[in-house]
Amino acid sequence: MVYDLELYFVFLLKEFLDTLDDVVPEVRKSLQGELLPMYLDLLSLNTYYPVSLSDWETLRGQTTIQEITGFCNCVERWAENWKLTADWCKAAALTTLQIWSSSGNPASGFWHSLTKMMPRHPPPDGLPSYQYEFGRDKYLEIIKESARQNILDHPILKYGEPSRRNEFIESIASDNRVIQYCDQVERDFKRFSPPERRSLSRHLIWTARYHIKGDKQVDIATEEDVEPAAVSSAIKRVLIDLQLRS
Repeated sequence: MVYDLELYFVFLLKEFLDTLDDVVPEVRKSLQGELLPMYLDLLSLNTYYPVSLSDWETLRGQTTIQEITGFCNCVERWAENWKLTADWCKAAALTTLQIWSSSGNPASGFWHSLTKMMPRHPPPDGLPSYQYEFGRDKYLEIIKESARQNILDHPILKYGEPSRRNEFIESIASDNRVIQYCDQVERDFKRFSPPERRSLSRHLIWTARYHIKGDKQVDIATEEDVEPAAVSSAIKRVLIDLQLRS
């Protein structure tokens, strides 16, 4: 199977962030300490400073607003502390904060604003696009929330009996056209996943343990019953692919 290298990088970022959250959840939780309150403060200032707060490159290039400079410096310190110094890591942190602020509740998992996405299949008429990297559950929840809001905003439909309304909303999310569309998107995404995915998942765990958690490679090798050289080689290759300094 042949896969596109740019799309492989997109896949790799998502897999590493998911692995990181499983192996070292403290990385994500640390965003909730100093950075989330700072980001929320920036949102309140955005009325006076119309600067995009969703793009890391744009935000980092803004040097005339003290509050933004302080926030960016804090992101840089967070990245250095966890040895996640590649720009995409800082962008992932920013996107995670953005989504948390929009939802009003910090949730599990990292989010990343992926710029190189696989071609999207057009969704059935009236439905939003399914972004595989956010998961099917999230997509179906978006559909149900949109349907719920449209019903509540409708001058007549809003008077419908609540239990039947919920049943109707569930029927939309479980419609065959919706399910078939999700299946198609997921099949296409898997076409761009590396064929050695099982080995890669194992190597990402080793990398997170060594690079972020601080476990010794020899200890990882002993636990996994593999040669230390194999662990070292796998970790080195993953770090290069992720553009992270060892």
